[in-house]
Amino acid sequence: AAELAAYTRRELAEAAGVHLIWSNVHIHLAEQRVDKGAGLLALLARRNIDPRTVVTVGDAPNDGGLFEPDRFGLTVGTADVIAQLRWFSARPEVVTAAREVDGFLELAERMLDAR
Repeated sequence: AAELAAYTRRELAEAAGVHLIWSNVHIHLAEQRVDKGAGLLALLARRNIDPRTVVTVGDAPNDGGLFEPDRFGLTVGTADVIAQLRWFSARPEVVTAAREVDGFLELAERMLDAR
């Protein structure tokens, strides 16, 4: 048990041949890297929606694909992303002052005010 304590969950997952990523409420294990951004791009393409008209928002490393450059019109992270930036391959363009749902509400208020 002492030997296992020296390893992080991520290292244990990688040793088992799986990818580990987390949100604020779940730990995800998958055979390949999870990319919500790629999934959203596929959905938008099927619905004939220009991704440059879409604002994405996320708060945890499992949302990293939503922040990749040149995919969407605007990428937004809640304040939660600041402490986790080392786990993202790209930084969101905008970071809210508030965390979690309050960050989403902050974004919604900004968008409504900008109308």
